[in-house]
Amino acid sequence: MGENQESEEDREGITENWEGWNSLKLKILLLIYCYGLERLHPSIGKLTSLVTLDLSYCRGLKELPEEVGGLKDLEELLLGYSGITTIPSSIGSLRKLKTLSAEWCKSLREIPSSIGDLQNLQYLNLRKTAIEKLPSAIGGLKNRQFLNLIKCNSLKGAIPSEIGDLPSLEILNLFATPISDLPKSIRNLSSLQSLDLWKCKELRSLPELPSGLTRLWSLVRVLDCHNFLASSA
Repeated sequence: MGENQESEEDREGITENWEGWNSLKLKILLLIYCYGLERLHPSIGKLTSLVTLDLSYCRGLKELPEEVGGLKDLEELLLGYSGITTIPSSIGSLRKLKTLSAEWCKSLREIPSSIGDLQNLQYLNLRKTAIEKLPSAIGGLKNRQFLNLIKCNSLKGAIPSEIGDLPSLEILNLFATPISDLPKSIRNLSSLQSLDLWKCKELRSLPELPSGLTRLWSLVRVLDCHNFLASSA
């Protein structure tokens, strides 16, 4: 009994000011399917050894604390299917981040311009989010290889020209987004292998494409873009 009581006392002493966070050296924190989780305590920023933070399906979680920017070793931030409505600007401090996934975050309307500071980001998945535009700072993601914007139904108008500044981009998926224009700078994507424009029904024209594009099958599907057909007739 005495040992159990001591354990309870120890647990009661773990607060936001507890200095033991750093001694944990925790590398992976999985909170998947924690439907009732509504808030992350700011002390999470003290988990400086964290490499993976998975908050997928945390449907009650609406925002992340600014202190998440203190996770200097973080390489994976997984927010898919959560209730996230905003991403803090401090995310730009996560210089080791390689993967950011927010797919099916249907209340997420924008991503901060500080995302352009994520020099090591390779995989950005914004599928089925409510984002209304991409920040021009997106051109700063020089190592990004994959950008998924499938069914971003609020993403209208033109893709920013800065997207042409992504020399490492290999896959650009715009399936069923209501974009109207692709920038001429898209021809500068020297590493682009796959471009999916299927069901982009508002697309009005197609600019010159990168000469290195290899997955032409995805381009054939642009025939579903009604406005493109009309303008080409």
